[in-house]
Amino acid sequence: MRDTVTNKSARLRADQIFVHRGHSAVLSNINVDIAPGEFVAVVGANGSGKSTLLKTLAGLQNVHKGQVLLGDVALSSYERRTLAKSIAYLPQDRTVHWNMTCERVVALGRLPHRNFVAGDSATDANIITEAMERMDVVRFAQRPIATLSGGEKARVLIARTLAQQATFIIADEPTAGLDYVHTLQFCDELRRIASQRRAIIIALHDLSIAARYADRIVILRRGACIANGPPAQVLSTGNLAAAFDINSIVTEVNGMPVVLAASPLTSESGSL
Repeated sequence: MRDTVTNKSARLRADQIFVHRGHSAVLSNINVDIAPGEFVAVVGANGSGKSTLLKTLAGLQNVHKGQVLLGDVALSSYERRTLAKSIAYLPQDRTVHWNMTCERVVALGRLPHRNFVAGDSATDANIITEAMERMDVVRFAQRPIATLSGGEKARVLIARTLAQQATFIIADEPTAGLDYVHTLQFCDELRRIASQRRAIIIALHDLSIAARYADRIVILRRGACIANGPPAQVLSTGNLAAAFDINSIVTEVNGMPVVLAASPLTSESGSL
């Protein structure tokens, strides 16, 4: 097993991956290539395969066929701790099974980098504090995470992911539970991180947020990729109809893209 990632500018690549659940294909022939510096949003209806794709890119989902590579090396060839220095993953499930203080939860993000003999370093402490400041949770530092609201807890878990300082940040619907101001602050932070030659790969339901922040959008439908490209190119009414079964309006307000779901697509009989 490899214990180092030699090429820090290596791309993360899914090469013709198929994922099966039982006899059914959850992902079919997915090809995605992500470079450090990119902000990629993955969108699609419920059950389209977004969560499975993100888990697969993080090396947490076995594939039936194909492979996921970091540079030219399969993820399965790396030690888990080594991989965690390059890839951070935030799952959709926000359940916390340990009643730790918020500061200690965020500190878990430093485990892949930690010297277990010396313990947390001054560098670790600074990174933890900065991550908490970025997500506006410093005031919760000494509070048990179980005492927080759902949105506050989500921000603490996002801070933990930021503290990991991985080259690739993979997050499954990270804005779920966040209010408007913290959603925008978080997405602004992700854009800042991407500008530092790190990659962001997130699943989103809000297409306007995806259009505003992402360099590239991957649209999934029933486990297949039906579009992959810049927002202006892929957020067409045709693609949105195919992916979400909706009639949509794609427009701009004050120079910012806005996607409106106008109505559900209906059959001639009037039913979905």
